[in-house]
Amino acid sequence: MVNNGLAIVLSFKILVTTAAWVIPLVFFPEKLLAKLQFELKPLMYGRLLGVAYSSLLVGYGHGLYSVLAENTYPRHIVWMGLVSNGGAFTVLLSEILNKMSSGKKPKVVEVASTIAVGLISLGLLIFGPLSN
Repeated sequence: MVNNGLAIVLSFKILVTTAAWVIPLVFFPEKLLAKLQFELKPLMYGRLLGVAYSSLLVGYGHGLYSVLAENTYPRHIVWMGLVSNGGAFTVLLSEILNKMSSGKKPKVVEVASTIAVGLISLGLLIFGPLSN
């Protein structure tokens, strides 16, 4: 039996990725992205990143469906999420620590993203491989 914790983590991932990354990167005008501290030069790469994130959402959606409708454990989706979010957490945390060690202040979007992908990674680990 698959636990509800995994469904909550996958739902949170889908919601956060859609609201904080896909919609802004794909649809927001460049000036608004700059106000929100997104550094995208050239903008096209940010748009492509938003599309790539949306493709990951397809996988997470299938994983959520597996949990809720089929009561099965979506092993491949969980591992995809661990690599994606764990890797993002490592890169973002490294960037923040490098900035802080040189006396610079990290951006709010960097800190918020680091916390979000860290929590998602932890949730996937706890409700994924550690519980199955």
